[in-house]
Amino acid sequence: GCNWNPATEKCKTDCAVNTNQATCSQDDTCQWNANANSCTLKCGLKYPTSQDSCNADAYCQYDSRGGSCTHMCIQVIDATICEETILCAWKAGASTCQPSCTAQYVSS
Repeated sequence: GCNWNPATEKCKTDCAVNTNQATCSQDDTCQWNANANSCTLKCGLKYPTSQDSCNADAYCQYDSRGGSCTHMCIQVIDATICEETILCAWKAGASTCQPSCTAQYVSS
């Protein structure tokens, strides 16, 4: 299959063909799902305008401050990427990416 890439306005190979994190990470439209051990289209590209659809996806979360859909923190296995995600914080002792305190207690 293929996915539409809005940045290039062209169809591209489906992210699912990337069977490991290294090849998945080379495609800027894809994200590695550590829990499912699979490569999927980035949440922001899957749900560019729908907060409800984003939040309904078990691997995505809506960032109301940034107005965009992003991956769930638990999907991130890299400390740098975790820290770059405003809703997440790297827990060094556990080597996991978790929701940041501000993300957990933002009033809607």
